[in-house]
Amino acid sequence: YGATDFFQFNAQANRTASVAVTAFDEAGKPTESKLQPTIGMWELSDETENPAPASTPSAFNSMTFGMTRLDALFNSAETYRLAVADYRGDGRPDYFYQASLLYSDTVTPARLSVAGGVTTLRGIGFKAGLQVSAGGNNGNVLSQSATQMQVALPAAEQDGTATIQVTDPPGGAFSQMLDALTYGAAASDRLLLLQGAEPATPVGAQAANI
Repeated sequence: YGATDFFQFNAQANRTASVAVTAFDEAGKPTESKLQPTIGMWELSDETENPAPASTPSAFNSMTFGMTRLDALFNSAETYRLAVADYRGDGRPDYFYQASLLYSDTVTPARLSVAGGVTTLRGIGFKAGLQVSAGGNNGNVLSQSATQMQVALPAAEQDGTATIQVTDPPGGAFSQMLDALTYGAAASDRLLLLQGAEPATPVGAQAANI
C-alpha cells in the first residue's frame, strides 16, 4: 500500500523516449476510476530529492482512455531512473497497471546514400506495428524484436543529416534519434584521384582520356 515503483535504463544524448502507463480494473480493462498513474524521470546520479525534471503533472494526459504518457528528451548520456506512482497517493495493491517504454538508441550503419538503404535500429520496447521514418519520410520495417529492428529507410532529397523517428500509432508514443542518420557524403569524406595524367583540354572540347 502506498508504493511507488522505480525502474532504470540507459539513454544517449539527443534521443527522446515515451513512457506510457495504462491503468486497469479488476477485470483487466482500462479504467480511470482506480489508479491515476503519474510518471517522473531523473538522472540516476540526481540525489537531490527534488521533483522530477521530466514528469506528468496529472494522470490521463493522453488521448487514449486510461493512459498517462511522458515524453522525455535526453541531453546527456546517463542512466535514468523512472518512477510510476498513484496521483491520489494510495498505490493500493489492487490498482493494476501496464507500463511500456519506447526508446530508440542506435542506428547501424549511421550513413546511407541518398538512395536510402537498410539499417538496423537498437533500443527498448520495439513491437509489431511500429512505424519508422527518416527526415519525415516513412520507411519499411523488415523484421523486429523487442530490442532490434531492421528497416529499409527511404531516399533523401539531398545530402545531410536526418532524424529517425519510431512511432507507436495506437497510443501516440514515439522515440526520436535527432540527426542520427547521415545521407550522402560526410564532412570528412574526400575525392581520391585513381587515374590522372590528362593533358590540358580547351573549354568545350572532349578530354583525350575517358
